[in-house]
Amino acid sequence: MEAARVRIVWVVILSAIVLKQMKSSFMKKEVGTCPRPKDLRALGCSCSILPKGSERSFVCNAARWNADTAARFAIIAGYAEKNSFQFRGKLKWETAKSNGSSEELERVITSPFTALCGSNVQSLKLLHFTYAGEPPHCNFASLEFDDVSIDFPTFFSTAKPSQLRVLNQKNFTGLENLSGVKDLRIHNSSLDAYTNFRLMTDLRILAIEASDLQTQRLDFIPKRSNSLHLVQIRDCKIRSISADLWSAAPHLQHLDLANNEIESLPEDPNQRDTRPSLFLAGNPLNCEKLDWTRGRVIRNPTWQADSIPQCYPRN
Repeated sequence: MEAARVRIVWVVILSAIVLKQMKSSFMKKEVGTCPRPKDLRALGCSCSILPKGSERSFVCNAARWNADTAARFAIIAGYAEKNSFQFRGKLKWETAKSNGSSEELERVITSPFTALCGSNVQSLKLLHFTYAGEPPHCNFASLEFDDVSIDFPTFFSTAKPSQLRVLNQKNFTGLENLSGVKDLRIHNSSLDAYTNFRLMTDLRILAIEASDLQTQRLDFIPKRSNSLHLVQIRDCKIRSISADLWSAAPHLQHLDLANNEIESLPEDPNQRDTRPSLFLAGNPLNCEKLDWTRGRVIRNPTWQADSIPQCYPRN
């Protein structure tokens, strides 16, 4: 009797070990692998593995995305440590209908982003994307918009990215809902209500290039921003800079204002020797008004030559 009990205990222990090994093997196989290409093609999607190995990148044709497609994607995509997802094209979305039961309603996919919220998508990119429906009901760590037509204020009312990249937008709005963004990069776009940059006190990086800011004065740096360390405003027709630039961002390390219409820079009252590095190439600088930088340039190589090449040419 006792021997039988011992055998049973050992069988249970060995079974648990085998199951654990099988589970581990299954997870290793799933993480960092793409679904079958045939299954993805049926949904208008493709998949690739990013260099890190555990992150998958999905690209899907928005024209073929509907409630049924999204539901099937959620099933075959499975789980990985991280997923990135890209929509391309015009989306024609209709919410799936249910029979009215509470159980069925829980399964209804109400927006094109529902399946992504359940598939651990960290990064979402929308390219030439048109959509006028319900916004996502989850956060994406990183968002990128390239020539899209969506209701930005509504979209940002629920999606709270920490990284945001905006390209080729004719009228980018919704800045007032982006107070939590840490890394904001904008290229070849026009913006509405640029003063809302001042609300982004969590910003670490603000990079804007070849864009219409609807102002020629750099006076929209977030006030008392202790985290902002890089400001890059290039080719944006900036003419003047607010005198409180340095106090607004006391920990600024890099200031790049290349290819604007700037003649002078307000003096930094803190007389910092080691930061920020400065890049003003491509501006019609008045070197006499920048005489206060001379001592700093001599002491700090990051202020030399490339910083203000017109006033301090290379030897």
